[in-house]
Amino acid sequence: MAEVDPVKLYKLQLTWLEHEQWIQNGCPASASYQLRVPGYSAVANQDVRAYGYYRNSFVPFFAAAKGFVGVHHDLMSMVENTKRSHSDVMRRLVKAYREPTDFFKAQWENLFDTFFCDGLTHQSLLQYQRKYEVELPLRFLLNLIEVARTGTLDLDLARFRDASGKLKKGVVADHLKGRMRCYPSLHATVEQAFCPRLRNAVGHNAYRIRDDMVISLDGSFSLTEKQFIRKLEALQVLQNAVIWLFQAMQADYTSLETKGVIAVGWGGEGADEPRLIVFQLGPFYELDKRVTWLTDIVLERDCGQLRTRLNGAPDILGEVTSDMEKILEKVSASGRLPFSLVPVMPCIHTHHPYALPQGNFCQVAQEVDGVANVRFSK
Repeated sequence: MAEVDPVKLYKLQLTWLEHEQWIQNGCPASASYQLRVPGYSAVANQDVRAYGYYRNSFVPFFAAAKGFVGVHHDLMSMVENTKRSHSDVMRRLVKAYREPTDFFKAQWENLFDTFFCDGLTHQSLLQYQRKYEVELPLRFLLNLIEVARTGTLDLDLARFRDASGKLKKGVVADHLKGRMRCYPSLHATVEQAFCPRLRNAVGHNAYRIRDDMVISLDGSFSLTEKQFIRKLEALQVLQNAVIWLFQAMQADYTSLETKGVIAVGWGGEGADEPRLIVFQLGPFYELDKRVTWLTDIVLERDCGQLRTRLNGAPDILGEVTSDMEKILEKVSASGRLPFSLVPVMPCIHTHHPYALPQGNFCQVAQEVDGVANVRFSK
């Protein structure tokens, strides 16, 4: 896999974030609004559930690009494992967090902006401290840990509050750090994300920035710019992962394995071996990695174009060139068509991408080869 291109990643994150802001703002001027994230318009035309699934998939995609691989898998595994052991209590927990409170929504909206950390600054330190104060992801993780450990649910988390009823976030963070070792990626992210001393120093204006370092005024700790940025990224990834989980637990993925096909092409070892190349967005490929759904292909000529129907997937239209005529003759005589399905996502790497009608994409997993029945529609 090629290296991540930070400029490409930044631009895609910004485009995705602007779309999320548009949704939070109530989708203003929707008639003229353009879906600019590569693949959004194609998927939105296929199935509203597919659009939601693809949109949500960018959360773990961006986390992995930043080096936080496995966090979302660990979090989902923890939920599923706890469900098996304490199903009734988990139902109560999930129900309690199904609809976030107005308080959380207000906190989240205050932070859901186009802020990207550009180094160690007073603004970025304040952003870390403000994100630390968002309680809902921290509370959910603590509730989840306690259910997994004891089988009991205390939604109020009474023993983690001070005399005034405020959640002792530093205590909660330390509690989590000691109880997630069975989920190494999630544990490492929690360890990285929560630094109570940094949060307190920023909150009390008890720090200074010198020589690309943040240093507490009492000299108890210091962080380099690189160390600080990693902590801010970890906190963002962890909080986004919890919100992603709420969406993932409520989603219905039934029959979506046929969606997300955004383009097809023809290839193979010369004209004697025609092969259909199918480009499918990675999250949909993940639902059926053996591509068992692709058993039949229907080809239909339509005014100089070729309409390709993959059973269950949306039609793909393309021009019939002179080079394709002999290929189509061989396909028609055979009744069987080899294919290669290539899982793709918007390109964030340093290599040259596939230039597809929906934008620039790159391969994210090994292609899957198969053979499907093929016929020409009259």
